[in-house]
Amino acid sequence: MNTVTSVREQLEAQRRRAQGIGIAHAGVYLAAVVLVALRLYVPAAVAAGVNLLVFLFFVRGQIKGYSQAVARANVLCGLCAPLEEARFTGRAGLSAEQFRSLALLPIMEGDNSLLVRAAFSGRGFGLELSGCEMTLHYPAPGAKNTRYRFLSGTLLTAAPRSKTWAGDWLLLRRGLLDEAVQRAFLEERGYTPAVCPESRVSSRFQLYAGDGAREMPRWLARRLSRTLEKAECLGAVRLTADRAAVYLENRFYTGGAKVRDLPGEAWLTHCPLPERDGVWELFESLGAAQE
Repeated sequence: MNTVTSVREQLEAQRRRAQGIGIAHAGVYLAAVVLVALRLYVPAAVAAGVNLLVFLFFVRGQIKGYSQAVARANVLCGLCAPLEEARFTGRAGLSAEQFRSLALLPIMEGDNSLLVRAAFSGRGFGLELSGCEMTLHYPAPGAKNTRYRFLSGTLLTAAPRSKTWAGDWLLLRRGLLDEAVQRAFLEERGYTPAVCPESRVSSRFQLYAGDGAREMPRWLARRLSRTLEKAECLGAVRLTADRAAVYLENRFYTGGAKVRDLPGEAWLTHCPLPERDGVWELFESLGAAQE
């Protein structure tokens, strides 16, 4: 059986179940109205109160569960279509500790400083690829008190399956971070300023090296320039010997779905993140340049 067809059948069954529960929930409220009309106020109040609790702790979860199932199906059938062994890992796809190890952006200490949604992983182009929607926060000390800044968007990462890559680079969009926090982050991680030979990239990003290099190779700068053409929301890029990471600022790939709607095959298989191809091409080029 066609995989997408099977997924649609599962969604349809879940949708009908959620609809049935919703209808039953509305029926209880209708019964409460009838009881009020019969001046049976106490039973009406009890029925309405219990029904409200049922909605808060059960019905709402069924509706939300269907919406999340639709988003999950689109991630696996659309966004991850080019990948082998694609997996949907939800909120467990990336920990705060793993994010810190990327040295991509500053983040507050503690496990609660990173919120991850709709994470996925798989294999493709000779790489281990993964991604998630995320929100992080970091402290920005002020003259009188500490303020907290938030960054949200999509994180895409890649790791080579055999040989390592070359270089140790960080690109940050100008103005992305609080200046004082950025200086402290760069100093803590040992980054030094470097030059990017592509003006399209250098005009929008600040380049730093983690290995003391002074100038990015021209082939990589050109590759980043092409990626920028396909991903205008590029916020930060981290390239190391064994990991690459790209942060797409304020960009997400999941949305909500109403219980009354069953998505068609075309919708389930469409890619909700057009920037995906440009970023994956960048990741693939890191290994191809050394062959």
